[in-house]
Amino acid sequence: MNSFSSFFPKNLAIIKARWPEVVKPIETAPSLPAQLVTDGPQQTLVVEGLHLSSRYDRKREAQLQAALIPSRSPSAWVYGVGLGDLPRILLERPDLCSLAVVMLNPAVVRQSLTFFDHRDWLRDTRVKLMTSGAEDEIFFPFASVPPELKLADDDAARLRDLVALELSTPFIHEKHAASQIDLAVRLQRNFGFVKEDGDVAELFGSQKYDMIYVAAAGPTLGDHYERLRTRPAGVPLIAVDATLKPLLAAGVVPDVVVTVDANPEAVLRFFEGIDSLVLTGCRLVYFPVVTDEVLRRWPGQRLVAYAAHGLYREIASSYPRTILHASGSVIHPAVDIAVKMGARQVAMVGA
Repeated sequence: MNSFSSFFPKNLAIIKARWPEVVKPIETAPSLPAQLVTDGPQQTLVVEGLHLSSRYDRKREAQLQAALIPSRSPSAWVYGVGLGDLPRILLERPDLCSLAVVMLNPAVVRQSLTFFDHRDWLRDTRVKLMTSGAEDEIFFPFASVPPELKLADDDAARLRDLVALELSTPFIHEKHAASQIDLAVRLQRNFGFVKEDGDVAELFGSQKYDMIYVAAAGPTLGDHYERLRTRPAGVPLIAVDATLKPLLAAGVVPDVVVTVDANPEAVLRFFEGIDSLVLTGCRLVYFPVVTDEVLRRWPGQRLVAYAAHGLYREIASSYPRTILHASGSVIHPAVDIAVKMGARQVAMVGA
């Protein structure tokens, strides 16, 4: 046993006191080869050939990952434990009220608890430590410990894949973007709508929500129709445009629909043939690059938002509107809306 083994019982004592259901998976986890690395400015741990952190600036590395979570978000999810650096950075935020840390591989966590002292962040009352099997969906906003995505065990395979998919979305953004000329023309055409329509910020700050659902256009959406139909009164549902038709067909009426795609053909098919009468109380949040046909047909209130893109600089100077996070997927602004509406937890269904 190495000289650092005294960390394990001290770390585990806190876990036993706070989350006894997590203890058994850690204690019974299979042994993984691990090596403490001390030949850099900072120590780190190597598990199955993967460094759990940088050897040079662990804090800066954790800050880069934490930047994926809005700075004033009241809640956050972290996938992977690492050496505890990411939870520590997030817990420095005064607005953070709850932090869920999900173990992707208890065997990796056991090694980290053995070699490093985690007692500071484990004691924080805002923290909840859980196994990957405790949730079958990813929650937003989130950040992850990248090496642990590769070290995830079989029980965490679904979560690992969902997290990896979300993180890769920005890299395919350009593939789906329309030409700059077409976008400029469409913006010009939508000036009248932007001038008349409200700001997405009208949705923010009026109240706090324990939970807000975000419906994504994935293969499991149908598994959640009953859950969405029977959600308690006052629990909002934000739907991306591609889910509108299947939701309405299942008798589920969203509270907010988000559409941002600049491709007219892709967007129009999401709105064609819908019963507009059931949507009079539903709000449409849109980026002004969407086709004006969708805006003209929408029966309820329309709210404008921008992305952090130079394309919107001119129109924003005349008609300032709130900027939403957008990195190539309509899911990103939908989740950003939920966070800014004050949700303590954002549950995505249909991924």
